[in-house]
Amino acid sequence: TIRSLQIMVAADAPITTGFMFRKGDPVMVISGPFSGVIGIFDHYRGKDRIIVHIEALGQFASVEVDAVDVEKVPEILSH
Repeated sequence: TIRSLQIMVAADAPITTGFMFRKGDPVMVISGPFSGVIGIFDHYRGKDRIIVHIEALGQFASVEVDAVDVEKVPEILSH
């Protein structure tokens, strides 16, 4: 609503916008050392970092990456 926008603009605090991932979302790392890897979003870690579970050699590993380096992918492409 307009009132919410007025409150946000008046606040002297950084505002983060954009897509928020939900636990279990299929994601692809699009930049950085894990570029091209598809995984499952687990959780946010701090302001700009996220934890993604990836499968490697039949086992899962958790990696921490910059949130800007990850995109949600349609579930049909993640399998």
